[in-house]
Amino acid sequence: NILSKPFVIVCLINLHTQWSCEFEQFLKQHTFNIMPYIRKYGTRKDWWQDILSKSKQHTHHQIILA
Repeated sequence: NILSKPFVIVCLINLHTQWSCEFEQFLKQHTFNIMPYIRKYGTRKDWWQDILSKSKQHTHHQIILA
């Protein structure tokens, strides 16, 4: 069985904008949350509380772009 978890896409920092644009073009609007995971090491812990916890989509409709 596949667990209901967010998708994680790992790419180079200079490709984040391109990936985000591709998601907007090919995914139905308001069906997925695309959440960039670009933070300094010391603030990454806050990301999980600040960004991920505020998502309005089910976990299998979340895309973490790292």
